[in-house]
Amino acid sequence: MDAERLTTRSGLVAGLALTGCGLAAAVLLGVAGLLVAAVLIGAGTGLITPLGFAALAASTPPEPMGQTMGAANSAANSGTPEARSSSPRSPPPSPSAGDMPHSPC
Repeated sequence: MDAERLTTRSGLVAGLALTGCGLAAAVLLGVAGLLVAAVLIGAGTGLITPLGFAALAASTPPEPMGQTMGAANSAANSGTPEARSSSPRSPPPSPSAGDMPHSPC
């Protein structure tokens, strides 16, 4: 695809650097920097995302490739930080009566 001109490591470092510069531009430059920030963050994300998926595909055995990539794509599109495992998780404990805030009404 890119004839091995861009390694995974250098691409991820460049993408994270662009994203970090974009976040700094949004904070430091105020409203005028938002356009610059959007471009930098978009370029950084554009580098990070395909390289991350390529690294995941390279490290996954052929048998569960579809399940792995499907879970990663679902997680990426839903905004979750990581794909959830297929094992059931116990729900978080519900707060006890002593943990609930008291209403003055």
